[in-house]
Amino acid sequence: MTRVPETGPGQTGFDGNLAKWFDNQAQSNPDAIAIIDDRARTYDQLRRRMMAYTRGLSTYDLQPESTVALLVSRDFDMVALMLAILWCGHAYVPIDPDDPVDRGIGILNAASCALVVTDATHHARLKTADAAGWLPPLVLNGAMIKMGEDRDTFVCAPGGARLAYILFTSGSTGVPKGVEVEHRQVLHILKAAGELFDFRPSDRYLAVATIAFDISLVELFLPLVNGGSLLLRSRTLLLEPKRLFSELKQHDVNIVQLGPSSWSVMLESGVEIPPLKVAITTGEAVAPDLAERLGRVADIVWNLYGPTETTVWVTGQRLDSKASPTTPVVSAISAPIGIPLPRCTAIVVDEADRPVQYGSIGELMIGGAGLARGYRDNPELTVTKYVTLESGGQRLYRTGDLVSRDANGIIHYHGRIDDQLNIRGVRIEPREVETALLALPEVTQAAATWFVTPAGPRGLCCAIVWAPGQSLTFDEVQNCLRSKIPAAMVPSRFVALKNLPLTANGKVDRKSVRDASIANHRDEVPVINDALDVTDTEGRLLSIWANVLGTKTVTLDTHFFAEGGDSLSAIVMMMYVEKSLGAKMGPDAIAKAPRLRDFARTVEILRWQPVDLNNQKTIFPLVEEGDGPPLFFSNIDQKLGRSAPWKGGCPLYAIVQWAHGRGFVKAKSIQQLAAAQIREIRAIQNSGPYRIGGYSLGGLIALEIASQLHALDEEVELLFLLDPMSPVQYRSAQSGETVESHSYQSPPFAERLVRQLRNLVRDPVASLPKMGSKTMGELRKLRVWQRLAYHRLDLYGRYPSRLTSFLVPKNRWPAFWMMAQQLARSYVAQQYKGACLAVFHDQGGRYEIWQSILSETAELAVVEASHLGLFEEPAVNIWMDLVSHVVNASGDIPLKTDTSEAVPSTQVPDS
Repeated sequence: MTRVPETGPGQTGFDGNLAKWFDNQAQSNPDAIAIIDDRARTYDQLRRRMMAYTRGLSTYDLQPESTVALLVSRDFDMVALMLAILWCGHAYVPIDPDDPVDRGIGILNAASCALVVTDATHHARLKTADAAGWLPPLVLNGAMIKMGEDRDTFVCAPGGARLAYILFTSGSTGVPKGVEVEHRQVLHILKAAGELFDFRPSDRYLAVATIAFDISLVELFLPLVNGGSLLLRSRTLLLEPKRLFSELKQHDVNIVQLGPSSWSVMLESGVEIPPLKVAITTGEAVAPDLAERLGRVADIVWNLYGPTETTVWVTGQRLDSKASPTTPVVSAISAPIGIPLPRCTAIVVDEADRPVQYGSIGELMIGGAGLARGYRDNPELTVTKYVTLESGGQRLYRTGDLVSRDANGIIHYHGRIDDQLNIRGVRIEPREVETALLALPEVTQAAATWFVTPAGPRGLCCAIVWAPGQSLTFDEVQNCLRSKIPAAMVPSRFVALKNLPLTANGKVDRKSVRDASIANHRDEVPVINDALDVTDTEGRLLSIWANVLGTKTVTLDTHFFAEGGDSLSAIVMMMYVEKSLGAKMGPDAIAKAPRLRDFARTVEILRWQPVDLNNQKTIFPLVEEGDGPPLFFSNIDQKLGRSAPWKGGCPLYAIVQWAHGRGFVKAKSIQQLAAAQIREIRAIQNSGPYRIGGYSLGGLIALEIASQLHALDEEVELLFLLDPMSPVQYRSAQSGETVESHSYQSPPFAERLVRQLRNLVRDPVASLPKMGSKTMGELRKLRVWQRLAYHRLDLYGRYPSRLTSFLVPKNRWPAFWMMAQQLARSYVAQQYKGACLAVFHDQGGRYEIWQSILSETAELAVVEASHLGLFEEPAVNIWMDLVSHVVNASGDIPLKTDTSEAVPSTQVPDS
């Protein structure tokens, strides 16, 4: 058995201030690296920023233990603010920026915050509530520094028993409860953790946990009070294993703490884990087989246990191979949680609070130097959960966890006494989820519980009883919940019941809720239809999703999260997608497109590799004056400058497919061309909102550019289509089916040739005259004249000279028509749900086709003219006025005149 070393100051010696412990290190090693966020910051830089904030805080004359809320970005200033609040003798209250605003306001009120410190990024979230007089004073962190410029630095406030922070956890009454923790409890756990990890100044800790979680105390402050350093990153880094391990290696991080679910994904990713000194698993039960694998990822591997009510950790078990002898596995659901840490106590009691014998299961009660003060303004709950037993006289916390203790004193976890859940390291009280659901008028009863996801970890499901005559889609329910409770508490699976199942004693039977959820889930989703008309990408995704979700009931309309997927299984799924399809997905790709059909579209867009343009431009400025973002216009007619001045009110750029000195762009598809042109667009305008336009063939290109920008998480303010070419195939917005717009396709030439040869063999006399008359028809079908025109114009474009200029056809339309056919032949126009203005020269077939492609919110207009006449007066002025109205700009802007060679007329006649 490996025992925790009993070193340190025992129960005393923790009367200091956490910020002062940091300050001591900063003055001893001012030039040492303290934090790496966007760049490396020294201890001296962090200390100076902390002192600047302390001077600003002092202008508010707050009382000792005043609570100061923090709603700020995760960066260097966040840590400096936390230290400054502690230095001044106040307590910080973290507000998670990802939580709903109403939850944040509830925490501010429950903690009686005297001040809210925020930044420019998050200030707007609280403006509305502040205007209604619901909040304490708001101050921007930058303004706070300026407020204290004339003040002197003052002595650090006392620590010890003074309040350091309040963390809010899920509450069984339906509202969060605040746990009050003092300086001495934090200093105790930092001392204990330093001993457990053999922490040295050369060590670097990965810090990814939100400051609203207790583990953040160790991630942030263990390095800073020991002369080490930390890599400060967002928790979204955990969604990208390859990038995570790359950053660990790049920044020489050697201590990493993750939850078991995250460790499982990392180990399954196939990415090589860089050498680690210490690996920690915590936050939820770690399965025995996972514990065995974890034992090989670092020199020292700990499974650490502890609730927020005891600061961070109270027990620990070594999992690495150096821990000997190996502890037998007693519980089927968890590896051992070990023995008490230094200065901590743990006992196992029965229902009468009497200690149980070794091997017997009872409730775990814990105490010692890490025991928190209690719950904020909730003395009844504090008395209930923090008790003093008659047998020992020591103050202990009732965990509600069922455990046993073996003969060596090692504690084994067996589950919960109550209904409390732990989903991927987040403690969830079902009552809080149910309270949020019951706030909906359509819901009369609700019961939340866990279920085992196909990927292995637990997920959250909920049974709902609708009010008479009322119901919502489950997507609508989830959207409502996201505005009330944190994302981790929103169920991924629902089942509608007539009545909630009850046990014999009248309580909700949560096992029956789970069974009903599983049965409902199995029945409501159809089995994959092998004959389903799917693309290659969709077919591969059907297989990947079925494998990851552990089910064969996957269709194009399957919702990843409704099927039981979660953020961790999403990581696994996206790793398979990258390996199988070559599309590297962002961490939030599945959240934005959770249905397989939509996700497949995102994957298809990301699979397209931009064509190599050899640094030659396809985008040229026409009008550089104007308001707002420019309009990037594909296939715009050069005659615009001669027939009428540009009235769009914004800058105008031409996107072309032919340019002097280069000829036609050699792209295999519209998708490939769009990807290359997006690269050019972003070189001119590096972020949205974008305005994209297109005429004729350019309409298809503009549609694809806008779709790819959406997939790249960029805002497209306007898609403007001017008499766009009809696509060969399109995905109908109404039916979702792929539709052929009209008979573009005739039988292949080889098929027609074989047919004629057969006729010739059967009846030579009758067939020869017919073959002669069909020869010219076949040449037309082979687009011979168009191909010749295309290659002649392309030759001149690539090698402009007096000789090649003689080859340029007088009528360029056939050449551009050929180019259009080459690009459009294999393109399937997808549904477009963004803002769009589409102008047509009549209300004929292409109007109806595009009406099927675009969303109901798209504006469709008709300007009576021929296809080519849309750039002549009066038609050109009419549609320019429409564009001007949409972009909310006005005024005549003269067109540049030095682009005549760069931007030829590229209009394509009607197909």
